[in-house]
Amino acid sequence: MNKSVVTGSMLLVGVCLVAVFAAPVNVAAQSEESWVEKSNQNSQVLLGILARWAPTFGSQLGLPGVDEEIIQLPLDVVELILADLEGARVELEKRLAAETHPAVQQDLEILIRETSLNLEDIRLEQKYLLDYEDVPEDIFRGIRVLLDEQVDPARYPAAVVRLNRFAGLEEGYAPLTEQYERYLRTRMKKTELLGPVQEEIETDLATTDRLVSGTRQLFEQYELEGWQPAFAALEQQVEAWNAFVRAEMLPRCRTDTRMPPEMYAFNLRQLGVEMSVEELVSRAKVAFQEIQYEMQ
Repeated sequence: MNKSVVTGSMLLVGVCLVAVFAAPVNVAAQSEESWVEKSNQNSQVLLGILARWAPTFGSQLGLPGVDEEIIQLPLDVVELILADLEGARVELEKRLAAETHPAVQQDLEILIRETSLNLEDIRLEQKYLLDYEDVPEDIFRGIRVLLDEQVDPARYPAAVVRLNRFAGLEEGYAPLTEQYERYLRTRMKKTELLGPVQEEIETDLATTDRLVSGTRQLFEQYELEGWQPAFAALEQQVEAWNAFVRAEMLPRCRTDTRMPPEMYAFNLRQLGVEMSVEELVSRAKVAFQEIQYEMQ
């Protein structure tokens, strides 16, 4: 799936998940509570970025103060995210240089490595991909994470505030669909960028009605008040978003699901494969020929 970095999405979320789980890496040493606390403090460097650029996912993690927030998309949003991550890496490297506890050192090294990988991942996507995003799904997930039986009911009213912000009915917020349209139109001027896979777009368009209906059902199920005006506005905005996707995104789609070689090689490195793509292809061909020979 070609998912945009501007959701905070799987790229930023991935590095911040490492921040969440870094501290328990050395479980056997947890009798030393001080180092665990220090690792938790170090993870806040990245979790603060998550709160800013992926607040709906921050709600899922239970981060304080983010339940009403949504991402804002200035046209330079990716540059801002990259700057935040670069700053975080510098800060983490500074802390590593001053750290003496081996367990905290290990956690810092993990955070630094994952931050570096995410920086490269984002830059590669910016270099090659158009950054399409399924905005109706993002909106549904942003509400669903708050309206759930596992969530403290005291948090439920935040879903109404978040919906108003998604719909642009609160001062200082433009509709999320319009923000993405503006961002994507800027990206689409770069004709060399690869568009999303056509099957992905068609699937997203086919599920939009279900997502909108599901959002309505959540507010009705949890009997919240004051959500109807924002939802009515959102329905129209999603309809306009779908028209934009059909008219402007579908023509930029591709049927070839292969990723650029540089991105493919990077994904292999993330899996621990240091061999070049060319060498892998060569070895695969040799192995295939050997199998054919043995079957004869």
